[in-house]
Amino acid sequence: MNKKVAQWMDRIKDYPGLEEDERYMFVRSLAAPPDQRWEWMQKTLHSLDLHTRSSRRKYGFKSQEWARPRCKRACCHARH
Repeated sequence: MNKKVAQWMDRIKDYPGLEEDERYMFVRSLAAPPDQRWEWMQKTLHSLDLHTRSSRRKYGFKSQEWARPRCKRACCHARH
């Protein structure tokens, strides 16, 4: 077991509501570097066929739900 994973396991050993295997998966994601987490997320999206906006729409995810919140300033919404 990785040193960081072991440290995180000690921190959340008394956390209620998680089984041992769930706890390990959670801790492993916390201890992973950002590049590794990004790779895992991309693999998960590809495996679920949700890696493009059009494929997410196909399964009922609306683009507005995933969009960034809009700014209230008029300059951001001006038409050119």
